[in-house]
Amino acid sequence: MIASISMRSGAAGVLLAVALLLASCGGGGGGGGGGGNASAVAGDGAPLATPPTVTVTLANDEVNVGNSTNVNWSSTGASTCTGSAGLSGSLMTSGSQSVTGTTAGTVTYTVTCSNDISSTAASAVLAVQDPTSNRVPIVFDDGPAASQGFLVNIPFVNVTVCQPGGAVCVVIDHVLLDTGSYGLRLTAQALGSLQLAETTGAPIGECGQFADGYTWGAVRTADVRLGDELASSVSIQVIADPALPFASVPSSCSSTGAAMNSASALHANGILGIGLFPEDCGPGCVNGAPAGFYYDCSVSPCTPTSMALASQITNPIVDFAVDNNGSLLQVSSSASSFVTFGIGTQANNAVTAQMVVITADQNGNFATAFNGFNYPDSFLDSGSNSYFFANTNLKSRLPNCPSSSVYYCPAAAQTFSANITGNNAIGENVSFTVDDADAVPLSLHLYDLGASLPKTLATGVFDWGLPFFIDRPTFTAIYGQTTPSGVGPYWAF
Repeated sequence: MIASISMRSGAAGVLLAVALLLASCGGGGGGGGGGGNASAVAGDGAPLATPPTVTVTLANDEVNVGNSTNVNWSSTGASTCTGSAGLSGSLMTSGSQSVTGTTAGTVTYTVTCSNDISSTAASAVLAVQDPTSNRVPIVFDDGPAASQGFLVNIPFVNVTVCQPGGAVCVVIDHVLLDTGSYGLRLTAQALGSLQLAETTGAPIGECGQFADGYTWGAVRTADVRLGDELASSVSIQVIADPALPFASVPSSCSSTGAAMNSASALHANGILGIGLFPEDCGPGCVNGAPAGFYYDCSVSPCTPTSMALASQITNPIVDFAVDNNGSLLQVSSSASSFVTFGIGTQANNAVTAQMVVITADQNGNFATAFNGFNYPDSFLDSGSNSYFFANTNLKSRLPNCPSSSVYYCPAAAQTFSANITGNNAIGENVSFTVDDADAVPLSLHLYDLGASLPKTLATGVFDWGLPFFIDRPTFTAIYGQTTPSGVGPYWAF
């Protein structure tokens, strides 16, 4: 799905090493009629031993379930030591032991050391993270049965949709994961018999605009679950909702392109938009009633209407309890692929120092310099299956395919370099490859495709589609959301 059109202008574990004096001894009263405190001495006149000291540390204070780390301890003045949890039993007075996180939560490792006088304990707390709790797998295949064809570079996820409160739910497979749009759109056919109430209590229709077509449907409220993440009572679009008066598409919506109101037209059961913005339209639909977005269908024909932010089709990530500031796409050519929710909220979603942060402007764009031309309206879009850009002055290297006027079919794979520059003036040179689109092996669902721009997109656009993400972990930070690397919107890769 090529980018949508918008109206827009881990908790770290804590290491505890608190020494606890479990017992101590003091001297008795002195003899010879002296009633005051006497110095503590042994029967032979030697001073009593002092309490032992103990230190416990962890090589890593956070691990994922199934991973290991070392517990290290040392003591002074101790004759014996014992341990708790995975360190149970007798221990040397100093040592190290490997421990494994078996279940999510925290584990406290305590070492108690003793001598003839007293005992001292110290602890360290290990935080064990479940790496699947904030991520869902991405699959690349031929899509739902209705897609009827071999698909390339289309990322699919499963989405669980429920009536608010979660009593009645349905799991929907083959939902397109799209960083170029905002909000969840599902076909009525995929929802089946699941009944969802109108968001505003009135029949509101919505037009989802994309560069290659539109979706038309009702605005309804649902609980949306992605893995273990829950967005409660968010607005979604039900595409081709059979409930009248949504069957008739307003001309100001249908004129925006081809209809994509079925799984066969979408090549998916829906679209999960997890892009840079919280809503699909934003303030432009609060302060006005632009054609091609929201419609009041309580009268016929449906007429454009304004829509409050809280009722607009919503990027479900912003309604998660914790991991609500963005996402991480990890598309692998040789292993499993995942989308992980949150940025800097857990051990598995930190932006590393090696990554570059590219901020976006108010429209969600950055600049691309390529082949002597500037593309000021550029974006990263997992919903586009190709790099989309004009092949000006490159027709000898990137001829169009004999079978298509859109895709490029070079005689051999062509590698290029372009410079991406964010609104923060930070730039990065990016290498990318375009291969022969007519030669995609049927065994591959990931491939370096290039294509010319649809006529609906301006010449200043460079659409960095799904091939950009292959083996290049990429963060998408949502507008207005705070992350350790700054406030969104930005991309980091």
